[in-house]
Amino acid sequence: MADQIRNRKLCFCGKLAGMSRKDAERLARDNGAQVVPAPRGDIDLVVIGEAVPLGKTWVELSAAFDDELRNAFESGRLETVTETTFWQWLGLSPQTSSPQLYTPAALAQLAGVPAAAIRHWHRAGLLKPESQVGKLPYFAFSEILAAKRLKALTEAGYSLRRIARAIDSLSRDFPQTERVLLYLYPTSDPAKILYADGRDRRDSGGQAFFDFEGLEAEEPFLTAENPLSELSGAFPSRPAGTPEAPPLFPEPSLLSDEERRLREDAVDQKVVALCQKAWEEETAGDIPAAVQSCRSALLLGGADPDISFQLAELLARCGSLEAARERYYVVLESDDRHLEALVGLARVLDRLGEAGDAARLYRTALEIHPGYAAVRYRLGEILYRLGERAEAEEQLLLFKAADPDSLLGGSADEILRQIARSRAE
Repeated sequence: MADQIRNRKLCFCGKLAGMSRKDAERLARDNGAQVVPAPRGDIDLVVIGEAVPLGKTWVELSAAFDDELRNAFESGRLETVTETTFWQWLGLSPQTSSPQLYTPAALAQLAGVPAAAIRHWHRAGLLKPESQVGKLPYFAFSEILAAKRLKALTEAGYSLRRIARAIDSLSRDFPQTERVLLYLYPTSDPAKILYADGRDRRDSGGQAFFDFEGLEAEEPFLTAENPLSELSGAFPSRPAGTPEAPPLFPEPSLLSDEERRLREDAVDQKVVALCQKAWEEETAGDIPAAVQSCRSALLLGGADPDISFQLAELLARCGSLEAARERYYVVLESDDRHLEALVGLARVLDRLGEAGDAARLYRTALEIHPGYAAVRYRLGEILYRLGERAEAEEQLLLFKAADPDSLLGGSADEILRQIARSRAE
């Protein structure tokens, strides 16, 4: 048992990098500590999580403390330590914090594709997440390059099945290449994809290539330091002479396996193209057109939770709250731990006057992802409106500790001041 925390009353602030807060609290209790949910009262130890940006100094955290805790810190009764120190006290090796990670929505914005495409590619196993919270994957910066490569290949008319088969085939030919996808280029033959890594050039049919029109000898290496603007022209769309995808609806006949596969590929391409069109229309500000494109994609490809989520977000943006609510429910029927859908539905329900149900969904989201600071703010704000001021204060204090630089910090401070005034009265 760690003597440094035995018989002490502590709380955790911010998102932990090493383990979930629930597991850390259980570990602290097992080592003789009493854990409280928020920095207030007679606590004598604050453990600061390191999964959020560094710089959580006492000056930044003090806004979350009441006068009693501030006096306790100044007198030396209250101690603040980092998560790393806490692990060391318990005899554990701290896990290093990951570099910045991106949700599917953020990765989609950086790669210039709809979020539904990112989720679709991830589900197909073509994008590899660094970690996952519930059903929500988080991607490293390097996956932007993979997403842009997939965008170029799909725009050139290749289906995901064709891309996956090419990756399997070329991975056997080039076992030393860790990520074959990053070296794939479209060709004029819709049945073949070119592999080119600067030394070898071979298509997915096994033919060696010695010349490739428009292929640069060396492509700029993608790093977090390189501006994205330098990459905007690195991935051409459909090359001149590339055939269109096969017809969507062939003449009625008994289809062979190959014909059936081509037909499925064609539908897949059309659905992705409609999702891309919806994203472009949304970016241009034409939300009604984007809604129609998403609906067309659902009609063509059948019920798909990712496209339903994209449609729900668009409907919420244009004020069609009832329709958005139904679409969010469709997503959650498929996956009741879909974090983004839970948060989106909670926002819609709050706007529809169903604040109690919205608060319930926000609590569910925090069970899945305790470090979701913005959700803590929204839950705290709703609870304040519902008159549950003690819990509202707790959530807002946790929000400020987790994200002290948030633009919502001023609003949280104002609610906390109102709670303090009502308590004084």
